[in-house]
Amino acid sequence: MATPPGPAADRIVDDARVRRIVAFFEHLSPEALTSLSGIYAEHARFKDPFNDVVGLGAVAHVYRDMFTQLQSPRFEVHDAALQGHRATLGWTFEATSRLPGLKRLHIRGVSVLDLDHQGRIAAHEDHWDSGEYFYAKLPWLGWLVRFIARRAAA
Repeated sequence: MATPPGPAADRIVDDARVRRIVAFFEHLSPEALTSLSGIYAEHARFKDPFNDVVGLGAVAHVYRDMFTQLQSPRFEVHDAALQGHRATLGWTFEATSRLPGLKRLHIRGVSVLDLDHQGRIAAHEDHWDSGEYFYAKLPWLGWLVRFIARRAAA
């Protein structure tokens, strides 16, 4: 697959709401969670392969848990688009896992964000392959995931 031309900043839509959200994710830290209400709506829904929660407190808990379970988690947003009230972000996530056998995580994914009238995230759904990037790397489960993937392949 060809690499898109230009730096990542050229692939971020020129919209203040999206740029603010991208900056939040790229500088995410435990301290940044104090400003979560400026990024997420009060009754926002967050869904990823491991979580499906509603409400600002529940979203904050997901991020706090990420900082507890992982060392040095970091998002890099490669591209972002906006159509109407829906934004999509293409990103890479890197962290060091505290789980035995996982070590370094490197995950590519996409977030679909529905924005409210104030530009805050009302719904956030992350799409990434938890089988490839997570389960297949677990020493006690990875062999089974890889076996099933090989059997299912054409």
